[in-house]
Amino acid sequence: MKIIRLLTIFILEIVLALLIIFFRGLPFSMANLSDHFFVVGVIIGMPSIVAISQAFRLFYGFRYAFRVLITPSYRKLYPSFKDFEETKTGGEPNHTFFGEVLIASLSVIIIAGILSEVVMNGR
Repeated sequence: MKIIRLLTIFILEIVLALLIIFFRGLPFSMANLSDHFFVVGVIIGMPSIVAISQAFRLFYGFRYAFRVLITPSYRKLYPSFKDFEETKTGGEPNHTFFGEVLIASLSVIIIAGILSEVVMNGR
C-alpha cells in the first residue's frame, strides 16, 4: 500500500465533492458537504468492492451459456466453461490499488457521517 497514492485518491474524492457542490450552485453548508461526501464516497467505493471481491466473474457463466445458445459453433471454440474462463481471467485486478480506493472512500464516508452528526446536534 502506497500512502501517497492513498492520500491522492482521498484528496481527489474531496475535491470532486466540492466541485459538485460548486457546479450545482449550492451553498457550502455542513449539510451539503456531508451529503456530497457521502455520495462521492459510495459511488467511488462500490466499484472497488466489486473489483476486490471479483464479483464480475459471476457473469462469465451467463455470457458463456448465452453464447453457446445463440451460436452453437461457439462450443467448438470453447468446449467447456472452464476453457472459456481460463481465457477471460488472464489479468488479475490490482488489489492494492482497489484497497486504497476503498480505504479512501470509507474515510470520506466517515467524514460525511461526522459532519452529519455535527449538523444534527447543531440544530
